[in-house]
Amino acid sequence: MLKCFQDKGIDLHQFSYLGSILTSTPKCKKDVENRIRAAHSTFGRLNCRVFNNHTLMMTTKIMVFWAVVLSTLLYACETWTLYRSEIKHLECFQQTKLRQIMKIPWQSHTSNSEVLECAKMTSVEATIIRYRLHWAGHAHRMQNSRLPKRMMYGELAKGTRPRGAPKMRYKRQLKRTLAATAIDHSSWEEAARDRKAWRNAVY
Repeated sequence: MLKCFQDKGIDLHQFSYLGSILTSTPKCKKDVENRIRAAHSTFGRLNCRVFNNHTLMMTTKIMVFWAVVLSTLLYACETWTLYRSEIKHLECFQQTKLRQIMKIPWQSHTSNSEVLECAKMTSVEATIIRYRLHWAGHAHRMQNSRLPKRMMYGELAKGTRPRGAPKMRYKRQLKRTLAATAIDHSSWEEAARDRKAWRNAVY
């Protein structure tokens, strides 16, 4: 079976599934790069018709950017395990496109926070944090037999870790997210059982 895939030129260490790039490593770099390319292509197809259309209001353009381009960029972001460099790439894409839509030249020395304030939009990192917490609560409320919950809480029974700093894991990143949002790590699962209360806490 493996030889059949290799003869067809299929890379067993990296493949696309449901719009995401799955690799044999726990990193999301390839998936982030793929989402940036897809979002850039989506923005280009709407550039003349929407973003450079002088008959449309700026609020309409921002809404289209949020609903179409950013949703393409952040598809499945709630499951990503991100490093700071990857977040910077995503933030750079958002800032570049917003400045292009709002005609903000680089000579104006407008800060990123001012751009987001003018667009009435949150940063990519803040959006990912909200999606991640929402997904964690959703996964926790699943039945124990569901695959997403088993993957979230599963641990290796045996094996060794190579020398050096450990790779970023989803559970470790979730713990950091909870600390950054002032949610108690020891009691978040109990709070997540109440769907309405967890949604209010996250949003």
